[in-house]
Amino acid sequence: MYKAESISSDVPVVAVIGGGASGALTAIHVLWEAILRALPVSIALIDQHGAGPAARSRTVSGPVAPGRAADAIGTLSAFSDDPGHLARWAAERRIGGDGFLSPASYGDYLRDVLAGLQRRAAAQARVTRVDSQVAGIRRGCGRRDLRLDLAAEGRIDADIAILATGGPDASLGGSQAGLGAPWSAGTGDSPSDPLLRSLLAGGLARPGKLGLGLDVIAYGAVVDSAGNVSASLFAVGPVGGSADDDRHL
Repeated sequence: MYKAESISSDVPVVAVIGGGASGALTAIHVLWEAILRALPVSIALIDQHGAGPAARSRTVSGPVAPGRAADAIGTLSAFSDDPGHLARWAAERRIGGDGFLSPASYGDYLRDVLAGLQRRAAAQARVTRVDSQVAGIRRGCGRRDLRLDLAAEGRIDADIAILATGGPDASLGGSQAGLGAPWSAGTGDSPSDPLLRSLLAGGLARPGKLGLGLDVIAYGAVVDSAGNVSASLFAVGPVGGSADDDRHL
């Protein structure tokens, strides 16, 4: 059972919901920023499948023209300011030379990057892996801004929550399996995912205009039912289905 105190109460807590490529990359970016700025942070990386970060990555490169393999793999680097990082990692292991990188290999890469950053951060910042589904998110239930209720019993209180579940996984039930599965806004349809239902019912989020995900602004902040931009709830990837910059900036 996870409780709010399972994550350190002395430092800011960032909850990353999703343990695939999107979640792993999000955790990497948060951890890297904490290292660069010498800031303490506790990251809860939450994945309902319990497979660890990026184990289910479906992001691969290729096919590409001969001689362009490094360029293709470069688009998947964990560091935007170092596009050759993944290519160097792959070259050291003698993989990806044909422009293809398997999901398993990309998952290994993200795990290696995350582990390396954790070693570098030492006690300053840490990542706690939580094998559970987030069934709901509430506001104002503790001294932190958000409370995440876990399906496996327990909860985590967080200062910031980032929805990074990626796209629907066909192996888990087709188009309605993922948090980012589309639903029709304004038709009365209810998303199948309990977390989405919780966010919409609690007013913490609203559907995007196209009905393909949540309403977010350009940098991923979620827009609530009253049209306010959240300072603590964010979405990356397909779950953030609509960004209307002019209205919110």
